[in-house]
Amino acid sequence: MRATLLSSSALLLSATAWAQNAPVSYELSFPNAVHHEAEIAATFREIGEGPLTVRMSRASPGRYALHEFAKNVYGLSAVDAAGEPLAVSQEGPYSWTVADHDGAVTVSYTLYADRADGTYSQIDLTHAHLNMPATLIWAEGMADRPVEISFEPASADWQAATQLVPAGAAMQFTAPDLQYLMDSPTELSDFDLREWTIGEGENAQTIRLAIHHAGRKTPTPMPRWQRRWLMSRSPFSERCRASIMAPTPSSPIICPTSAATAWSTATPP
Repeated sequence: MRATLLSSSALLLSATAWAQNAPVSYELSFPNAVHHEAEIAATFREIGEGPLTVRMSRASPGRYALHEFAKNVYGLSAVDAAGEPLAVSQEGPYSWTVADHDGAVTVSYTLYADRADGTYSQIDLTHAHLNMPATLIWAEGMADRPVEISFEPASADWQAATQLVPAGAAMQFTAPDLQYLMDSPTELSDFDLREWTIGEGENAQTIRLAIHHAGRKTPTPMPRWQRRWLMSRSPFSERCRASIMAPTPSSPIICPTSAATAWSTATPP
């Protein structure tokens, strides 16, 4: 009997731990990107007893002024695990509560995003730049849970530039907790990627720069007159000189800003 009781206790503890770690899932799509909208669904499982309260953040990592991101959220609704509608109450401008549920709630809403300034988000037919506090709701009491997030891009050309962890399938990612998620801005677009390494040995670090732009995708060598003109402007490092002579996607121009500006504005002598 003692062994049976111990085993039962262990099973209960295991179930409790699993319930506390049930991931939060987000799905984002952009069927109305032309009007700067995203459709977002957030699913919270193993909620336990008591109401579920979800919130939009009021500030952003690195930029702590109040912005009231909830002002860009509308059409919010909720369903249970069977897809049945649930009553949602809003007692404040940036939080919503579902009082009665079956332990799982999916909250869906539309996000308006037309401001890519590092604090807000921007969505159009060319890209979706997502600052997560300005994009995703979150649930009280679930900050330590792992997160699953998937994107349905508006174009087949879109890729994802993010520090979120790839989940093995295209456009599916994970985060260990809410804090990591909120500090993971994501760019979805047909961007250019530049990559280079600094340091050596154990101190080597790879820097990746995703650039969403409307210019030429692949750098082309400068005409000879332009290279000679630029090289005569100032004494550059050997690495800078090499990148001027033959810029490539894997070897971008690594020069002072003045050199890059001179390159872009030079005209034939």
